Amino acid sequence: MWKQLFAQLIIDVIKDWLSRKDNFSMKIIRQFCQAGSQGEFRELLDSPELKHFIVWRLGEK
Repeated sequence: MWKQLFAQLIIDVIKDWLSRKDNFSMKIIRQFCQAGSQGEFRELLDSPELKHFIVWRLGEK
């Protein structure tokens, strides 16, 4: 169950980044694409930028 919630949160975050199109958002999206092509999602999920954005995003809701 928590995996589904986490996956939905990641999807929401990516949709949010795509709608904003600012430099920070585009940087994170590029990191996701690079990590995905290299199979390194775990390292990206541990990044301070992603943690900061998720906490900030949850605070908005």
